[in-house]
Amino acid sequence: MFGEGITEDDKVMFAVHISEKLRGNDTVMAQVNNNTGEQALKADLPDAATDAIVEAMGSHEKMATRLLSDEAARDLSLGLLYEILKRPEAPAFGSGRMPGNDHDGLRVTRTHFSVWVLSKRLVLSQ
Repeated sequence: MFGEGITEDDKVMFAVHISEKLRGNDTVMAQVNNNTGEQALKADLPDAATDAIVEAMGSHEKMATRLLSDEAARDLSLGLLYEILKRPEAPAFGSGRMPGNDHDGLRVTRTHFSVWVLSKRLVLSQ
């Protein structure tokens, strides 16, 4: 689906990012929740997914550009990354498990990760 040279974790994180954006679209979610997959795929989901992919591409590029060009932002990011890597209870996306999670196979989503980061008060300044 994504071609070669992309890790499984990157594929999962990208799909999670797009799905989280789509969850914010009430129309799409109503169509998904009230229709079969075939019906939902003929409604607003395809166009909304395309829009979400474009938004994700743009936001990732903006964040990467800022971190590469702004030393203060990069320093904040490095501090956050250090704290995430240092803490043994930090969720590992590749492991698919949240700390204290007893449910095998539950993948860590961006939402779970964001909540975890906020709960640890490790928030990047804008």
